[in-house]
Amino acid sequence: LLAIQAAELAKKINFKKGEADAYHNCVVGYGVKGDYNKSLEFNFKTLKIREELGDKKGMASSYNAIGIIYDLLGETDKAMEFFFKSLKIKEEIGDKKGMIAPLMNIGSIYYKKGDYDNAMDIDLKSLKISEEYRDTKSIANGYDNIGTLYQEKGDDDKALEYYFKAVKLYKEIGDKFYISVHGIIHTGVNISHLCISFDLFEGITGSGEPHIEIEINAGLTRLITLADIVLCKC
Repeated sequence: LLAIQAAELAKKINFKKGEADAYHNCVVGYGVKGDYNKSLEFNFKTLKIREELGDKKGMASSYNAIGIIYDLLGETDKAMEFFFKSLKIKEEIGDKKGMIAPLMNIGSIYYKKGDYDNAMDIDLKSLKISEEYRDTKSIANGYDNIGTLYQEKGDDDKALEYYFKAVKLYKEIGDKFYISVHGIIHTGVNISHLCISFDLFEGITGSGEPHIEIEINAGLTRLITLADIVLCKC
């Protein structure tokens, strides 16, 4: 990777921040390739330099990124540990908007563990901050996550309410191709599953709500999901 060469050059001239930034590019590069162990290795190299520099914001970013890789490797307890470290720093430095990403990731881990009550508490907290900062993408993601939790709890009316809120926002930011395609596919799948389970298609399509037709290419879906995890949440 060119980023490794950049890191070596930065190291020679003792440009620590440049070295850390170059290592972070390696994190992303290996993550996109699916080499999560290598990505984790460079995450820790990045973190070490940021700790030496006292770069609190950078450390929080590294902690969050490390948590994501551990999650991808199936080590959810370690993932949770690093997400909370990221959140703690964000709180300490007063980066309230920056709290959104680790909160959403913590909510995701609680969801995977089947702890829907804690997941809901965290997702609602994240949504409140997203709304405060008018972060449309995060609000839409929050609606989708909350819809999923209501579905797991068996409250199908609430689930659909939040899913449709999510779709509406994804459509509003439709000029951003990646965000709209990823969001509508993901939320649309949730809506489809719920409709299939409860035979609700006729009621929804006749209610004035947007009709969603989904054709999912498995390879494209994997690529979009990976890009979201590695690039957008770090």
